[in-house]
Amino acid sequence: MNETEAWVNRWLAVSKADLGAGTLEEWTTLPFYPLFNQPLPLEREPVAVEYLHQLHTHLHGNALYEGGAWEKLIWQTPTPIPLEIVDDFIERDIAISALGHTQHQNEEALRRLAPHSGEALLHWTTQIYSDPARSASEFAKVLDQHPMHQWIYHQLAHQVASSPEKEAVFLKRVEGRPEWQVAQKMKAVHERRESERQERKRRLQSARTTTDVAQMHELYRTAVTNCSQFNHITINSEVLLGLIQNPAIPLDLLILLGQVRGFGGARSLRAAAKSALAQRDK
Repeated sequence: MNETEAWVNRWLAVSKADLGAGTLEEWTTLPFYPLFNQPLPLEREPVAVEYLHQLHTHLHGNALYEGGAWEKLIWQTPTPIPLEIVDDFIERDIAISALGHTQHQNEEALRRLAPHSGEALLHWTTQIYSDPARSASEFAKVLDQHPMHQWIYHQLAHQVASSPEKEAVFLKRVEGRPEWQVAQKMKAVHERRESERQERKRRLQSARTTTDVAQMHELYRTAVTNCSQFNHITINSEVLLGLIQNPAIPLDLLILLGQVRGFGGARSLRAAAKSALAQRDK
């Protein structure tokens, strides 16, 4: 049992009669206010579904604690709230904001919350927009059936569509609006990042497998320069490590790699190069 589940159990240990004692005016002086106000762990923790159902039954209708306790718990746990509890909260207008703001709720919960929470509508729409398994017609249907606030369109403009068809649906909806320009700029940014990702992948593969000595030296010079002058350490350190691991690396280059300094990760690279040199001496 983790700390969050233990917190739930402490609520369950209090009788309903005791929980119902007192008024809103004297709420902060009631015996169970410290439990309500108790800090929970910084790390979000899962809660067993049976505990969620028990807490729902135990606090149901309690004007003093129900809404606040559930809001605290929903923010704390990554466990999706069961649909029957979500439906009850929608009907009684409890913890709607917390449910709508937490992206880990399952899709059906977000769909049911969408008419009541703009954040839930955004999360649901974004899931469909970015999921390759969902069709463009399904995405268009959601846009048709739910009023989209401008801020939702603005947030969607920063997302990457999972297909050109979905992107076309979105761009048509925002044509002539500021979000159209945002979407075009973000598309260019994502395309550039994808191109850079592919180039990094190509360089790393080359470092690990090439037998061309001139190419190895060029990869070494470029990676060391990028690490030292531009602080682009992660991928270039990976390229240098790839060279060290390449069985075809010439001895002179391996010696150079055993002497690199002046950037984060250089010490680990020197150790790897010296280890490779030691293996050659055996």
